[in-house]
Amino acid sequence: WKFILLTLNLQVTIPELVTYLKTHDSKSWSYTEFLTTYRDVILASTSASDEWTGLNGTWVRRFLREANLLSSINDGDIEKSEGDIEKR
Repeated sequence: WKFILLTLNLQVTIPELVTYLKTHDSKSWSYTEFLTTYRDVILASTSASDEWTGLNGTWVRRFLREANLLSSINDGDIEKSEGDIEKR
C-alpha cells in the first residue's frame, strides 16, 4: 500500500513542480522559492510515517530531474549549489 500511496502522491505533486518550472524563466529557477510556494502541497504529499530527513533529498532529486528535462535545449545543466539549485 505504501508504494501505491507514494506513487499517487508523486502524481499529485509533480504537476506543481512542472508548473513552477514552466511559469518561471529558467535563469531564475530556485528550489527554495519552489519549496516556499508549494509548501502546503509538499507537506500534504507526505504521511505521518514518512521520514522527514529524506523529504528534502526526495524533492531535490525531483526538482533537478524535472528542471533538467525542461532545459534539455542545451542551455545549461542544472546543479545543486550552496543550498539551492542554480544553472551552470
